Amino acid sequence: MTRYLLSIYNDDRPRSKEGMQHSYDAVNALADELTAAGGLVFAGGLDHSRRTVVRSVGGSIITTDGPFVETKELLGGLWIIDVEGAEAAHGWAAKLAAAVGRPIEVSHLEDDDATVEELFEHQLSSAT
Repeated sequence: MTRYLLSIYNDDRPRSKEGMQHSYDAVNALADELTAAGGLVFAGGLDHSRRTVVRSVGGSIITTDGPFVETKELLGGLWIIDVEGAEAAHGWAAKLAAAVGRPIEVSHLEDDDATVEELFEHQLSSAT
């Protein structure tokens, strides 16, 4: 099994109360389905009213309430799934995109047992 991050992106499109409820119900049903399949590791939404940015600048740590990445979409939540490869991850992402009506980004998570050298070599090979 391989772990993937499914990132749920929100944008500034208004949603009705009924639309939000429909999405909430669809996402919960999908989470139940993925749990039953043994693939849901973790899922959660993000509270954007309480976010901060922590940066290392010139050897000092600076914590601010912004600025954030310039974008029209914000990371609204995430799911960590454990499935049999990229095709399965994309299948679950498609179901999640249909449930929330928002874009879903699929990212392969690094191998927990990999050494720093192995991770570095992987990054170098991916860059070429």
